[in-house]
Amino acid sequence: MVMNYKPAPGEPELRPGTWPPGGDEMMDIEVILPEQKTGLIGELLVELTRRIAETAPDIIAHGLLGGEFGYGANFENETFMMRPECWCDAEDCPRCAGEVPNFLHKTTGFEVEWYKYIGRSMKATGDAEPIDVFNDCFASLRI
Repeated sequence: MVMNYKPAPGEPELRPGTWPPGGDEMMDIEVILPEQKTGLIGELLVELTRRIAETAPDIIAHGLLGGEFGYGANFENETFMMRPECWCDAEDCPRCAGEVPNFLHKTTGFEVEWYKYIGRSMKATGDAEPIDVFNDCFASLRI
C-alpha cells in the first residue's frame, strides 16, 4: 500500500494494482528462498532463542527469512553458548574466525552450525540426544 504518494512533476500517477507507477498491469514477482530444514534441532533452537528473549530481548538477532526467533542470540551461561551468524570480520571475533559454533552445549560438546539463520545449511555434531541437551539448556535459563 502506498500512502500519501504524490508523484514528482512529470511523473505518472500511481494507480492501485499497478507497478511501476503509470504501468497498465501488475508485474509477476517470484521470490526464491533458500532451502530451510529445521527439523527437531532447529525447532528446539528457535524455542531456546524465544526463551532467552523472555529475559533478555535486546540480545536476540533479527532478520526476515529466519522468523522472529530464527537467528539465535548472543548468549552464554554455564550450560550452553549461542552465537548468531556474524559478518563483522574483526580479527578478534571468535565467531567470524570460526573458533566457536553457533551453538555449543558445554557438558556434552554437542554443537550446531548454521548459515545466516537457524535451519539454513545447518549441521549438528555430537552424540548427545538433542532432547536431553535442550532440556538442560531450558532448565539453565531458570524462567
